Amino acid sequence: MFNAKESPLIADLVVGVGYRPGGSRFVVMPVAFAETLCRLHCDYWAAVPTRNGRVRSKRFPIYLSFTADRDAHRAHHDRVARNLSPYEDAWHLLSEPLEKLHDPGAWPVAE
Repeated sequence: MFNAKESPLIADLVVGVGYRPGGSRFVVMPVAFAETLCRLHCDYWAAVPTRNGRVRSKRFPIYLSFTADRDAHRAHHDRVARNLSPYEDAWHLLSEPLEKLHDPGAWPVAE
């Protein structure tokens, strides 16, 4: 997903923004972690049939929910929220070595 196409621009960090008037939320993630978490979310969502029971199109939007205040898919959304939480306002990651930001082994995804 990230850095998938040949480009002079390469992401080292991914910043998710949950906009709210009066106080937005920022989640600063190493690109390797964001890639793993987004792929986990995509794999999960692709396996969920549409409302009419059909196979879901591969063109569904990709997003990571900061907070899931609903019962449907609660366990999955809670897992995503638990994994995003340590990266809230994690601007200190700007000082991490680039090699580490790209290393999936350095940023495990919790169950």
